[in-house]
Amino acid sequence: SVDRFMDGIQCTSCKNGVMIFEETKEVQDINELMTDISALDKEIQGKYAECESCPAKIEVTKLVDVLKAAITDYGVAHQTLQKGDLDQGRYQLEKFIKDYEDKHILSPYNAYLVNTYITLMRVCSQMGAVDRAIRYNGVVIQRLEGIEGAVPSNYPRLVEYHMSLGDMCLKQAKKKASNRTPLGRSTTRKYLSEAKTSFEAAYKGRSVIYGENSPRALDAKRLFEEAKKEFNAYAKSFEKKVKKQTAPAAAAAPAAAAAAPVATTQAQEQTSASA
Repeated sequence: SVDRFMDGIQCTSCKNGVMIFEETKEVQDINELMTDISALDKEIQGKYAECESCPAKIEVTKLVDVLKAAITDYGVAHQTLQKGDLDQGRYQLEKFIKDYEDKHILSPYNAYLVNTYITLMRVCSQMGAVDRAIRYNGVVIQRLEGIEGAVPSNYPRLVEYHMSLGDMCLKQAKKKASNRTPLGRSTTRKYLSEAKTSFEAAYKGRSVIYGENSPRALDAKRLFEEAKKEFNAYAKSFEKKVKKQTAPAAAAAPAAAAAAPVATTQAQEQTSASA
């Protein structure tokens, strides 16, 4: 089921499969299970969770310890943010990703990891680290869309993540448009393309949720058209420059060819004089 990803940890052996423990389906509150081992029946203690992809297995009590540690670290980071310390809170959340995703402890689709990316997206936006916020926003969308059946395509929160991604990308593209270096042009073009794609997805989603002619859907459509116009205009501006740069080179070619016979004739005359 989808829950095995949202609540799961990765196998430490193959670093690919998710550890499965069927009996946990009977636990109504996963947080209760993670914070209180006594929530497990005595019959369950001493049993093992097995990897879905390889023969590896782990004691359920150890599995719970891993998840309990993750939930504790997650909670500490959010407490820091509640105190208003964005810098430290961001550091703790990014460390959470390094400790539990980069080291293949939690499934990439684990709810705590997904929620960490959501929080980081908002924190980085507040701090003015827009490029990083865009990156985290993209991860959130990828994770929510990555598991079939996790959320429907017209899930309201997913649609709004497309809107926020489009909004940040469009604003950042306009801000970076004056940077004419190869990297600057590439970044601007990339952001305009992402803005166009994100607003289109948001428009389709809002049309289903609120109606095609609803204010929210029409707002997304307007921004989609704006992003598309900006993308096309930006692309054409560089097409014109390329044509202007190649035109002088093309005109110089016939001139060079015409000069060649003259140079040959002069060389022949000098040879004759010497003889």
